[in-house]
Amino acid sequence: IVAVHPQRLSEVEGVNNRLQLARLERVYQAEQAEKLLLAGVMLRDPARFDLRGTLQHGRDVEIDTNVILEGNVVLGDRVKIGAGCVIKNSTIGDDCEISPYSVVED
Repeated sequence: IVAVHPQRLSEVEGVNNRLQLARLERVYQAEQAEKLLLAGVMLRDPARFDLRGTLQHGRDVEIDTNVILEGNVVLGDRVKIGAGCVIKNSTIGDDCEISPYSVVED
């Protein structure tokens, strides 16, 4: 028998109600935002960004507030995503700017 120590408490937390689920979702989203920031993505407000899938990104990507990325999303180099956008299962090429409150789907 070997003891295993989680790196983060969130790895072993249980969920028994919707409040606990919402709190754990925020922890998960904060972890995703941190990874993106460390990889060079500019998140205008990491607390107001949701990644609900996978993201591949190029260099110098900027994402404004209240953006939701769902499914498999690919952002090229120098992409700018405006506030309030929803992007689902899409590839955005290099040097593109998505206007605020746009919805982009496959």
